[in-house]
Amino acid sequence: MLGVTTSDAVIEQVTVASQRLNEGEYRAFSPVDLAPENNLVTSDGVRFLDFEHGRVRNAMIDVAHLRVPFAFWRGALALPAGMSEAMIAAWRAEVTGLWPGLADDDEFTGALLDSHVACVWTQTARELPGLGDAGDAGPTSRAAALESWWRELAARAGQLNADEIAEHAAAVAEGIERSFGPGLELALYPAFR
Repeated sequence: MLGVTTSDAVIEQVTVASQRLNEGEYRAFSPVDLAPENNLVTSDGVRFLDFEHGRVRNAMIDVAHLRVPFAFWRGALALPAGMSEAMIAAWRAEVTGLWPGLADDDEFTGALLDSHVACVWTQTARELPGLGDAGDAGPTSRAAALESWWRELAARAGQLNADEIAEHAAAVAEGIERSFGPGLELALYPAFR
């Protein structure tokens, strides 16, 4: 659909990332459906309201959703530059007592990349077939969200020298832009505009 070929090396890396997530030690209960209407921010912190899809899974998937904010929600938009990384740092600071391995930068960044890859890949498989007509997408569309998420994955993988993933992610982002653009820069949530 996008005219992007996935190399055997990338397929292998995605398969290994998925296996590591399924077998990983960083398991915890997650509400899974982290849409804005399923959370309540109070003076005591965030309260999760919807546990319909809740289950025990690798907690790093929830961390990946800080880079792919509210991916399952149809109205997902972008966060300001630096906000995702600040939230990830805060989460990491809270859990290293429980999971000391995440204090190691290589362990943490590798686990986060695995979950980021899996999150973007899975959401694309769900969304891409239903995107509709090419060229009619705007800055609040699902096409813009997917393009943004693949560009973010390309940047993060590039920073970690995961060059094959970075190149593939950039190619997918470009394919989405060609198919559904131009101008698919994902808009910020209204609170941050």
